[in-house]
Amino acid sequence: MNGLITTIMDVKQIDINFSAEVKVKTQGLLEIIDVTLRDGGYVNNFHFDEEDVSSIIHHLDNARISYIETGYIKGLSFDIKNCGLTSNITPQLFARLKAIPRNAKLGVMAHPKNVVCDDISRLVDEGLDLVRICITPQNIEKALPLISFSKKRNLKVCANFVRISRFSLRDVINNMRLCEESGADVIYAADSLGNMQPQDVTSLISGMKALLTKDIGFHPHDNLGLASVNALTAIEQGANIIDGSLLGMGKGGGNLRTEIIAHLLMNKSERFRCKLDIESLIEAASYVNKYRLENTNKGGDLFQAFLAMKNLTLEEGDIIYQNALSKNSVGWVERIAGNT
Repeated sequence: MNGLITTIMDVKQIDINFSAEVKVKTQGLLEIIDVTLRDGGYVNNFHFDEEDVSSIIHHLDNARISYIETGYIKGLSFDIKNCGLTSNITPQLFARLKAIPRNAKLGVMAHPKNVVCDDISRLVDEGLDLVRICITPQNIEKALPLISFSKKRNLKVCANFVRISRFSLRDVINNMRLCEESGADVIYAADSLGNMQPQDVTSLISGMKALLTKDIGFHPHDNLGLASVNALTAIEQGANIIDGSLLGMGKGGGNLRTEIIAHLLMNKSERFRCKLDIESLIEAASYVNKYRLENTNKGGDLFQAFLAMKNLTLEEGDIIYQNALSKNSVGWVERIAGNT
């Protein structure tokens, strides 16, 4: 893959059992990071009302969620017109949000294309706890200095390897190790396209567990209806930090539902830092429901499943969709037939 750094080792010489016949059990405590205000923003162009944002944070805190991702810092890696509140978490906004939770820690997502160290520093001055850096083969050289700087500012740092279904572990293991060396606390595998199946998750997470020294995170999407089983599989294989969003509100086919994974894991509650409060999660989800009802994914769930089957991004799907609209057919299924 273009842009990969291979200074640590020759990945072709790695002898890894990717079939993961021996399952690795998670060591340490499980944590959930709620990403509603960030990933959910793709559904409503980040137009959350600040009062609702405050209520969501309040109830997630009451539910004892460990970390709450409040949005992006300085926007997305690509342009979305007319983006709202959580597309750019300013220091002033973050200071207001930071005053809400009693225990939960607050974080942001950063794209190396948009963010410099000073941007992170200004949020640290307002009490930032967590920064998550999006990693691609093309931006790794810009990402590593942000990781190092963030760690020096005593942040919890996640290196989020996005669109992981397009890469094998052999493709990205060197970059994951570089992120560890730069100070990342968590190496994340993000199934951004919702394409992965449990056997894929088993191979990936068990391999990461065998080759990496830091905590492992997993960010599932639900295009194929497998987010919950994939999350449970990731936990079984060694991941101890899982992303979810309220009602599954998120890009494309949506995310793992925070309230559902919390319920499914309650029989493992001794591994959480605190026992989760499902009722508070349901209350938090009630503030999200109206945004979900008002905004539907282009093409609906069937179209999102189609994109996942083809391992396509939402942006690539938009191009297919728009090209299909120019043809004389009744519905998008007929329009895209034979054009992929």
